[in-house]
Amino acid sequence: MKTLNKGILYDKMIQEKSDDELGLFDKYQETFVKIREKILSCEVKTIVDFGCGTGNLCGPLSEKINVIGIDKNIEMIEVGKRKYPNMRFVESSIFDEPIIKQKVDIVVSSYVLHGLNEKKQQQVLSNMLSISDNSRVILIDFMFENMHIKKEHKERFLRNDRKDLWEFIESKNFFIVEDLRKYIEQMGLMISFEHVGNFTWIAEIKK
Repeated sequence: MKTLNKGILYDKMIQEKSDDELGLFDKYQETFVKIREKILSCEVKTIVDFGCGTGNLCGPLSEKINVIGIDKNIEMIEVGKRKYPNMRFVESSIFDEPIIKQKVDIVVSSYVLHGLNEKKQQQVLSNMLSISDNSRVILIDFMFENMHIKKEHKERFLRNDRKDLWEFIESKNFFIVEDLRKYIEQMGLMISFEHVGNFTWIAEIKK
């Protein structure tokens, strides 16, 4: 029996929000629209999407600006190429030294880094910053504002007999806003945050 392409399955999951009891993707489309509007307002010429998947975030921009997507999953890229023929897809790991050698206007990443441990998160952020002109990076991902808020969520899940959902969260590495702010500011950069709903935050880094 033939299995469905991972890219097709991913897009189907996002559209139908299947098996998303945590509501992780409740404002997926609205958040992406917000980011695309922000990018266009900055008169951007070239943007790189780290872990681009099927191109859902930046693909729609490829009619107007130069969009480069980096992903190691060839099945995701195959679907992305069919959806956005003007977008340049590069098969590469986000952990590798960036193969994009020229400086670009903005580097983005969406719903990727929460699946990595802290060391790997920092490695990918370093790679993103290294190719961005003026260190302009936009990160969309799952975060807790601080450890106190994270503890409150844990208590609520356990109180409601949803240890299974909390264990899923614990199996990932949601950012802590306070910690990410401290890490970025220690590099001499500025970072701003916007909470867009549930666990989803937008972090914008720049000089």
